[in-house]
Amino acid sequence: MILSLPPLIRRARTRVPAPLLLVASMVLLHTGSAVAVHLFASAGPLGITWLRLSWAALLLAAVGGRPLLRAVRAATWSDIAATAALGVVSAGMMVMFSLATDRIPLGTAAAVEFLGPLTVAVLALRRPRELLWVLLAAAGVLLLTRPWQGGADLLGVAFGLTGAACVALYIVFSQAVGSRLGVLPGLTLAMTVSALVTAPLGMPAAVAA
Repeated sequence: MILSLPPLIRRARTRVPAPLLLVASMVLLHTGSAVAVHLFASAGPLGITWLRLSWAALLLAAVGGRPLLRAVRAATWSDIAATAALGVVSAGMMVMFSLATDRIPLGTAAAVEFLGPLTVAVLALRRPRELLWVLLAAAGVLLLTRPWQGGADLLGVAFGLTGAACVALYIVFSQAVGSRLGVLPGLTLAMTVSALVTAPLGMPAAVAA
């Protein structure tokens, strides 16, 4: 009997510890960003960002299978609105990060953008001892960015901070959409929205390249 991919993904998600999934996602995300930076000369940061989002939407749709179709049919207008919001926020997160890395070092941009999930962590604190980990993470961001040295590209930092805000919203909206439509269907539809939203910005440069 041949198992479809979505059940395999669900089974893997239940067997693999959440921290390991988080570490793997960070490695893949920032490896992709490191490769993307080297392609900016070909199609610009917006063109490469649109290609990344478009391929993500296509690959997720390919593995979505029947759960994706069921989620689309059962979606309410409220579900659609939440998914559209997640897609727009995801687009903003990717675009701002790409614009930031086009002006400031990749490590600095990643550190600045980390302020988004750090803010969510602070707001979600339940036990005082958890504050220690938040303070250590904040210290790490300061050591990586070294704002006291000056000379940073202020526009690049502004892009990074805007991306950090989008990351914080992404965390909130992804949890809401995942509980409504399911993780894989919600993410697939959101990435599709992101690709459509960024198409006017990135498609011309990508096509020209």
